[in-house]
Amino acid sequence: LEFVVFVILFMFISLMYRLAMSGKIKRDFEHFCIYCSKVSQRIPIGLFLGFYVNIIVRHWWERFCTIPWPDSLVLAISAYVQGDSAAVKLRRHALIRYVNLTYCLYMRDISSRARRQYPTLEDIIAAGLMTEEEKDLFLQSGDDENSGISFLPMVWAMDLVNQLNNEGAIPIARGVDVLCQEIRTFRGMIGDVWTYSYITVPLAYTQISTIVIYAYFVLSIFAWQSLDPTQNYLGHNIDLYIPIFGLLRLAFYMGWLKVW
Repeated sequence: LEFVVFVILFMFISLMYRLAMSGKIKRDFEHFCIYCSKVSQRIPIGLFLGFYVNIIVRHWWERFCTIPWPDSLVLAISAYVQGDSAAVKLRRHALIRYVNLTYCLYMRDISSRARRQYPTLEDIIAAGLMTEEEKDLFLQSGDDENSGISFLPMVWAMDLVNQLNNEGAIPIARGVDVLCQEIRTFRGMIGDVWTYSYITVPLAYTQISTIVIYAYFVLSIFAWQSLDPTQNYLGHNIDLYIPIFGLLRLAFYMGWLKVW
């Protein structure tokens, strides 16, 4: 949209300059365009965009790298929780389900797609990630009737590990420490993902970068005008109707600005 608006305004002013202006008005307009060109060159557009894009991309990449994967916890459960009885298998399944439930609860607060897929707790229950009893416990942990503590399933997972240890289903003593550490790591990483989504790039920096970019291109509407070659203005020896390289610069800069 910005690209189209810029081209329309640029061509309108260019046609006005070529067809409607004459004499002193035309000379004054040319001097104004030269002044705008000098001012636009003083705007550190590369510096602003460089820092802005660097912050945005780093914020996105760090958030991506923080997304936890349940693989290591699942492998630890498979290695340390031993037994072929139905009760042990059910609890192994419950441990993994608690991990997925925690992931789902956090992602509902972060991702609009996850919220659309699981708009209510009933949808989570229908997906097999939560039971009715767990739903009641979850709602009791919150400040209101419609929400609870998102990491509560991790607490249940810790309790379940202790139960398995007391029942002898974790014969290796180090297994309890490994499982608890994996659970804490998963909880910490999913919490970091939520924090990255809750605390975004400062709005003031985004606004300043946007204002600078738009101010630069408002000046460029005049600064990039091709002036009368017969006046021998510096840098205006060729009469170009369309600033091709300027439009490429516009596309690049606006693309960087829209990276957020």
